[in-house]
Amino acid sequence: MLPPRYSAGGLILAYAPLFAGPIVAGWAGHPMAMAWPFALIFLALMTWLRRPDLGTGAGWAQLGLLAVVQVALVQALMGFGRLLSVVRAFPDLPTWLPLAVSGAAAVLAMQRYRNADAMDRMLDGMIETVEAMETPERPAPVARFLRDVQALPARTTGLVDPIAQRLEAEMGPGAIPHLLHEIGTDPDVDFAVMRLLAPGYMRSDPGHAVGVSRLLECGLASRDPGVRGEAVLTTLAMIDAGDDPAFWPDPALVDSLAAEDPRLEDLARAMDAASA
Repeated sequence: MLPPRYSAGGLILAYAPLFAGPIVAGWAGHPMAMAWPFALIFLALMTWLRRPDLGTGAGWAQLGLLAVVQVALVQALMGFGRLLSVVRAFPDLPTWLPLAVSGAAAVLAMQRYRNADAMDRMLDGMIETVEAMETPERPAPVARFLRDVQALPARTTGLVDPIAQRLEAEMGPGAIPHLLHEIGTDPDVDFAVMRLLAPGYMRSDPGHAVGVSRLLECGLASRDPGVRGEAVLTTLAMIDAGDDPAFWPDPALVDSLAAEDPRLEDLARAMDAASA
C-alpha cells in the first residue's frame, strides 16, 4: 500500500526517482547535453501540476520561469552526480535508463498529484512552516521596543535612548538574536539598535559576539546617514575600549564601504591599527 500522497513518504516516493535520474546520469558520466531531455521531463511535470494559464501573458511568463528553473535544477543535479563519480565510479549505463527512471517518476507524480489546489495548499503549508522555523516568536520587550521606537515623533537620542535602555535592562544581550530579525526593516529601528549597542554591557557576552558583529555590519551598510554614523561611533568606541575583535564588524566589509563614505576610511584605519 502506498503512503499518503502529501506525507513525507509519499513525496519521497514520487520525487526521489525523479531527481535520481539526472544524478545517476551525471554519476555514470553521461554528457551534460542530457540535461535538456531531463529538463523537458521536469518541465512537463511542473506544467501539469501548476497549470499556467497560457491564454495570458502572465501564464507564459510563469512557464518561462518554470523552464529556467528546471534547466538550472537538472544541471545542478547532474553536476552533483559528476562530483560523486570522483569519489566512486558508477557502472556504465545506457543513456536511456536514467531518462526512463525520471520519466516514470514524472508520470507517477502526474497521476498522484492531479489536484493542483491540493498541491498549492501543501506547498503553501510547507512555506509557512519554514517561515515559522526561521522567525522565532518576538518577545514582549522586543515588541514593545519596536512599537515605541516607531511611534516616536522624531529620531533623537534623547527620545530613543530611554527606550533602548529599557530593553537593555529587561533583556540585556539576550535581545540581540531577536534584533537580527528586525534590522534593516526600518531606519528608525536600525538607529535605535545602534544606540542599544553603544553601552559596553550589550557587548559583554561572548556568546553574542557574532550577533553584535552582524548588527553593526548592517548599520554600516545602511543608506541612512544617521544609522551609519551611529554604527561608526559604536565601533570606534569598541576599539577604544579594547573589546574583543570578535564583536567588530568584518574589516573587509568596512574597507569596501570606505569608498562610499569618508567616515569609514577613518574607521578602517582605526581597525587596522588596533589589529596590528
